[in-house]
Amino acid sequence: MIMRLGSFACALSLLHVGCQASQDPLPAGPGGGGADLTGGTGGQPTASGGVSGAGATSVAGAGSGGTPTGVSGAYGGGDPTSGGAGGQANRVCVPNHPANLRVYQIGNSLTWDSQPPGIAAMSGGAGSPYTTGYHILCGSSLDTIWSKPDETCVEPVPEFGRYKTALLQHAWDVVVMQVYPGATLGSDVASIRNFIDLTRQNPDNTQTRFYVYSGWPTNQQYDQDWERLGPWVDASPMATAREYFHVLMDRVHADVDPDVLYIPIAEVFYQLGKRAEKGEVSGYAQVSAFFRDKDHMNEMGRYVAGITVWSSVFARDPMGLTRPDGYYNADELPLLYPVLQETVRGVLTQDARSGIAHSCPP
Repeated sequence: MIMRLGSFACALSLLHVGCQASQDPLPAGPGGGGADLTGGTGGQPTASGGVSGAGATSVAGAGSGGTPTGVSGAYGGGDPTSGGAGGQANRVCVPNHPANLRVYQIGNSLTWDSQPPGIAAMSGGAGSPYTTGYHILCGSSLDTIWSKPDETCVEPVPEFGRYKTALLQHAWDVVVMQVYPGATLGSDVASIRNFIDLTRQNPDNTQTRFYVYSGWPTNQQYDQDWERLGPWVDASPMATAREYFHVLMDRVHADVDPDVLYIPIAEVFYQLGKRAEKGEVSGYAQVSAFFRDKDHMNEMGRYVAGITVWSSVFARDPMGLTRPDGYYNADELPLLYPVLQETVRGVLTQDARSGIAHSCPP
């Protein structure tokens, strides 16, 4: 008997959800490690994912030795791809999510690369109903999106509309905001505050959780850009750099809302690039292989972005989560599910700002 790791979230003050330790036996899943999250097929690109398939239970140990593939030192110089010591059981929490998680994403084409309708279809296929809405303005920073509420480059879901209508007239469990170059540290903090304040004006959104989605550097010098150091002050231009996001989240927690969470998608791709360089990602030699052009992800990269969002907002293990029909159509994807899912899990469990913790409070 070992502890259930799959929901792997215990930061109650961050998640605003119920939490309990579990010592139930783990169900077997694909490859004998994670719980079976596959359920039925996905669905069409509608606002809501399907409801087919059994409810997904997240579990421990598709990584070596029954523990998640670690990203020890992911933000501090340790080996980012080595697994942790095997066999050690952690206490974890099972968040009490609503029956249908409602998620609204705000950003540009890098947010669209996560394929919000695909996330909904994938989640529905895993037995976890998920309703999506989105406001996408290509090539734009968060403050530009705020200043142009009637402009989008992707048609919004008709039921919800663009962000003002969606946030003021509809209830959301989660709102995800993407920052992007063209802003400054100070304006990113202000824009995050603006979107939170707008959402809170709707009495149905008093318990909404907020996430910052990092986006990622270009494929031209990914590592160099992501490893760039500050200093970062209010007037500093926004940069897709690890340290910039650390400072941004510290500022948001201090000045806006201490419960805002973080989706470190750029770190996921950084770690995948390191694993690819070691020959651990078949057919992929470096992080640029996940791109379809200088800025955007190919179908493999889109799947990684999609499961990172899904795993973050559900605080659940992505092991066993398969692509839905019509999305993430890379032929070799099924062969790479384990390494991609392990890397996502490892990054999220090692970043406290993701809201995913190793252990429950006493």
